[in-house]
Amino acid sequence: MTSPNPVKTATRIVRRENATARQIGADICVVGAGSAGISAALEAARLGRKVVLVDGLHALGGQAVNAVIGTFCGFFSNGTSGYQTVHGIADGILRDLGAQGALHYRHGGPSNTIVVQYDEVALARWIEEQVRQSGITVLLGAVMREAHRDGRRIRSIELATRYGEVSVVATGFVDATGDAALAWTAGLACRESAAGPIYGTQMCVIEGIDEMQAPERPDVAARLKQKAKDYGLTRESGFAFVFPGRGTALVNMTHVETPLDPIEATHKSFEGKVQADRAIAFLRAEYPAAFSKARVRTYGMLGVRQTRWIVGRQ
Repeated sequence: MTSPNPVKTATRIVRRENATARQIGADICVVGAGSAGISAALEAARLGRKVVLVDGLHALGGQAVNAVIGTFCGFFSNGTSGYQTVHGIADGILRDLGAQGALHYRHGGPSNTIVVQYDEVALARWIEEQVRQSGITVLLGAVMREAHRDGRRIRSIELATRYGEVSVVATGFVDATGDAALAWTAGLACRESAAGPIYGTQMCVIEGIDEMQAPERPDVAARLKQKAKDYGLTRESGFAFVFPGRGTALVNMTHVETPLDPIEATHKSFEGKVQADRAIAFLRAEYPAAFSKARVRTYGMLGVRQTRWIVGRQ
């Protein structure tokens, strides 16, 4: 009599010295799978190109998904009834997420434009499905360790993954990393800000709020300016955007330095969550009717603004 779940004998393997990297060839290699990289990769695939899409994270979507930015700003012209000015993948996002009820449009306000709140889970799945259906070769969790070039043209990049090394050779490369990481690795000229530290934001989504008691943004901003130091907050401005009908709010009340040094960057990512917790403590104490039962649903990764960019022509 045999067992219904027989145990299979594991194969013994040993990592070989100087193992050969896996080779991948493409017409276009896009490095960075945030909004810009996804847009470039999908457009190239639609034009019939063979595309490889690479990102250091283990998920697509860049900061829009993983840092839980939570809002699209700049899709529409100024004014409370502005017209759409950004198209491409924006058309599909607005159409498909709108049909799911995963968007909320905010008209006017301090930015004098239409700000679109989105559900980050719905956006992540939309991006994944678009990429999956496009035939793009995707390589996630891949960190660049070297770039080879002839003159100013990049010919190939070497990547390290937990499953082994990968080499990508392509006719063209798109640097959509957000911090010119491809150009920097290739030894091309880059710039850094001379204005001092660059601050990013630790976003989070809270749930368990009372939407009917939620304060108006101007009131929150004014009170935060008065009391930020009492709660140990670095930033004295910000907002908590309620997503109507969901009992959730997007909280943006932090400023955290985003250095290029890897050890310092990790330390600051921890500091960002501490700041986010203090922001929620502020909301609970100052607006108990709306936020006394609020709890964190999601901490995003630390949102990083541009700290290094390509020297080029435009």
